[in-house]
This record gives sequence, structure tokens and C-alpha cells, in this order.
Amino acid sequence: MTQTHEIFKKDALKELSSQFESWGFTDIRSPHLLDRYPSTRTVGGFQPDMTFKKHNVQFIVEVETREILDKEETWEEWLVYSDRVKEIKGCFWILVPQGQSFDFIRKINEMRVEASVHEV
Repeated sequence: MTQTHEIFKKDALKELSSQFESWGFTDIRSPHLLDRYPSTRTVGGFQPDMTFKKHNVQFIVEVETREILDKEETWEEWLVYSDRVKEIKGCFWILVPQGQSFDFIRKINEMRVEASVHEV
């Protein structure tokens, strides 16, 4: 991953975690914000960018940029998260920069990944 990707990811997670707290989300975890939260637990051998709960519903969050769309490892990770949230009746969110949601929606539909894409 490029430095730009990592900077976007960390900045987005910092901003969103504060919003999530104010909205009543609990058990927030992120390996990118260890100064504020514990690290996420692995899911099928992968480590999500963030997890949290709302009304006992588990959310798995990945923050991505367009550069990862062609990486097979990313697809494998998304399929694992998608399968996991189906098992536990949770939610899988993919957070992307403004203007990039179309490419991600096309990809998750092509791969049959159950996720919702949100621009941040």
C-alpha cells in the first residue's frame, strides 16, 4: 500500500471513530489507532481496519482507495468479512474517498461480496 493510502486510512478512521463514539457505537477497535482503542481481532486470518458494535450488531470496516481494487488479496479479505457478517448477522462496510464508490460497488457486485460502500 502506498503512503497516500495509509494516510487516507488513518485520517478517515480518526475522524469516523469520534463520530461513531458520539452515535453510541461501542467496543470500537482498530490496529491503526492503538493510542485510543485496542486492536481488532482477526477474522479468518485477516485484521479489519476497524470493528465496533451498535445494539449488539457487529460491524466490520475496511477503509480503501482505488489502488487496491486489482489486488487479489483484497478480494479474499472482503469475501472472508462478507461470509463472517452473514454468519453473525452483522454488517461489512467499505469506506472509500469521495467519487470512488461506483468502482467499489461494481467490484463487490462482481465478486458477490455483501458489503455497503460509503464515501468519506
